[in-house]
Amino acid sequence: LPVAGNTTAMSKAVDYYRRKGPEDRLARALTMQGAVLSEQGDTDGAMLAYKEAEPLLERSGDLEQLGLLHTRIGELYQTTFSNTAETVYRYRKALECFEAGNYEHRLAAANLTLSRILLTEADSTALWGKYYRKGTEYAIASHDTLYIIESINQSTLFCPLYTQKTLYARPESQPKPY
Repeated sequence: LPVAGNTTAMSKAVDYYRRKGPEDRLARALTMQGAVLSEQGDTDGAMLAYKEAEPLLERSGDLEQLGLLHTRIGELYQTTFSNTAETVYRYRKALECFEAGNYEHRLAAANLTLSRILLTEADSTALWGKYYRKGTEYAIASHDTLYIIESINQSTLFCPLYTQKTLYARPESQPKPY
């Protein structure tokens, strides 16, 4: 939901759990604070909150929350910092967390999100296919309409992207200089 105004409530929750614990609640409060700051356009503040929450969630062993945090960090790298390598790394870490914790309800989204990032990257066709297939399988098995549509969307994007790249790679199809 949209968050208007300031982050006073989240800041108070973070301060409280920082003083009194427990660590898992502090990690959740920091994650929420990061989400609020991100929505308000403070991407640096959001990243700082997420990075502070990361070791706390690693210690807690809550793989689902850690995977979701990696997803949030990946989103920031993708949308704000335009760092594809770090984006892919974070989405892969999220997928690893969901797989290790057997969170099957997260696997369609995690695989298809990763495949979407790889779709437009040069030389990542094979990797795209691996995550695309797994994500599609999970989406169909779980009857997840949203991610079935995402799968169809990616397949329709894939064909023109790679057909065009293949055509331009052939010397006879190169544009001729005038």
